[in-house]
Amino acid sequence: MNDFESLKNFLSPVKDSMIEQNEHLSPYQLGNTMLINAKRFPDLEDTKIALIGVGEERNANNNVGCMDAPDLVRKELYALSSFDFPTKIADLGNLIIGATPCDTNFALGNVLNFLLRNEIIPIIIGGSNDLMYGQFLGYNDMEMEVAIAHADAKLDVSFLQEELAANNYLSHIFTHSPNFLRNFLLMGYQTYLVDYNLLKILEQMKFEQVRLGSLQEDYREMEPFVRDADLFSIDMSVVRCSEAPGNGNASPNGLFGNEICALARYAGMSDKVSSFGLYEVNPHLDLRNQTTQLAAQIIWYFMDGVMGRVGDYPIISEKDFLKYTVHFQSENNNIEFYKSRKSSRWWVKVPKGNKGMHQLMPCSYSEYEAAASFEQYPEKWLKAVE
Repeated sequence: MNDFESLKNFLSPVKDSMIEQNEHLSPYQLGNTMLINAKRFPDLEDTKIALIGVGEERNANNNVGCMDAPDLVRKELYALSSFDFPTKIADLGNLIIGATPCDTNFALGNVLNFLLRNEIIPIIIGGSNDLMYGQFLGYNDMEMEVAIAHADAKLDVSFLQEELAANNYLSHIFTHSPNFLRNFLLMGYQTYLVDYNLLKILEQMKFEQVRLGSLQEDYREMEPFVRDADLFSIDMSVVRCSEAPGNGNASPNGLFGNEICALARYAGMSDKVSSFGLYEVNPHLDLRNQTTQLAAQIIWYFMDGVMGRVGDYPIISEKDFLKYTVHFQSENNNIEFYKSRKSSRWWVKVPKGNKGMHQLMPCSYSEYEAAASFEQYPEKWLKAVE
């Protein structure tokens, strides 16, 4: 038995009915090009991406039925076109649910930790949103700080209830010991659904937040935010009900399907993002499989982004970058920007500590333009200095 087969203790194979459906697909659809945990566990050597379903819903908040999402999203994903790249993608089946939701989260963390250490990018299909805690636990003992980018209509923080739940799992992440959380970004939240006191707490912790209206002004400006994350996750309630009715907490407002797919692709393109989670899809509330289809397309776009990675961060060779120095006359200060020759993406150089050290942080071309034309510091630069 190879090392990867030790995962069999945590996972149940994909159902035979799903495999039989693949017989009706063409050789160029994902169901016939992925390695699938069926009659035998697949050899994960050189595998880049691994899909894991987690049908856990005991902590679901107003969304009972999301436990059935993994298989139905999987069915829609299998029917999508495969990629013109030699990258190996595996479907490891569904995580065996624990005696309690906490047991499920810890089991998920163990599986993810194994995959991450073998440089395999896990894609988790939930299940309730508290599984993001298990996704976070996957980085435990990795000796690295973790930055999270999370798309959600609400902010699931509550310090009144100690037991892990879908409406307080972020509290467990923020207070986890040891604390290896470097940054947290909340994208697409709707202000009238969030306690303003909680938003103040995020500000005090120097975490980032982008409300729905700001995101939709130009969703392309979110790429640098997402590029800096290690863990990326989506609660389907961030998508408006007309686009994704299969969610008990969906509201009339929210992201459009193309916008959430773009965010997923930006995450895939990032050289840093190493895990992806999609939660709270509820097939029992769906209309003509619209939500499960959108969920499958979101995952497809993330995979497509991974296929398009060019490896331009961290900087391996300065010859792959163009350096732009902006002089602020009002303060007699210079700021350095770097543009990748490979991807045309931008970074800004910011001080790190007080020993003359620096680091590069992702930024957008518009931030470079604002600095060059109006002597306006990028927001990330100011936060890093502060």
